[in-house]
Amino acid sequence: ILIHEDVSRAEAMNRAREALARAELPEHRFPLTRYPHELSGGQRQRVVIAMAIALRPRLLIADEPTTALDVTTQAQILELLTRLVREDGMGMLMITHDLAVVSDMADHIVIMQHGRVVERGPCPEIFANLQHPYSQTLLAASGHTPDRVPREAQAPLLEVDHVVRDYTLPRKTLFG
Repeated sequence: ILIHEDVSRAEAMNRAREALARAELPEHRFPLTRYPHELSGGQRQRVVIAMAIALRPRLLIADEPTTALDVTTQAQILELLTRLVREDGMGMLMITHDLAVVSDMADHIVIMQHGRVVERGPCPEIFANLQHPYSQTLLAASGHTPDRVPREAQAPLLEVDHVVRDYTLPRKTLFG
C-alpha cells in the first residue's frame, strides 16, 4: 500500500487491517504481529488474498488459489473469492488445472495446453461438449460433474489479449 499509494504508514496499516478482515482474518483473532509460520495454509492463503484486494483492483488474477489446501478450506477460499469479486464488482481470472474448481464459478472458460488454446467458450457449453482430448483428461482427473444452470449471454466485462506481467517498480530495499 505504501509503495503504490501516497498514504501515511498509519493509514496503510488501517487499510491492511481492513483487507485482512475482509479476507476473514479479523485483527482480534489474527494480530498483524503474527509470523507466517504461525498461520495455517488456509490462513496464509487469506493473507495473500488480502494483499491482492487491498488496492481494490478491477481484475483479480488467482493463480492456483486452492492448491495444497484441504477440501473444506478449498471450498471456503473459493466462496471467499466469489464474495469479494461480487462485493467489489471486479473481474477474476482464475488459473487452475482443476476443472472442478472453475466449473461452478466461471462464466467463461479457456483451456490451454502447452500455451495454446485448445477450447474456449461459455462454461456450460464447454462442459456439455468437451472436444479436445486434453480437456477431457482434465475433467476426468477432477472426478467432478459440473452442475450449472445456463445464464443469459451478456457482453464481456473485459477482453484481454497479449497480456504481459511486468513488475518494474523502483525499489530501494527488498520490502520497498
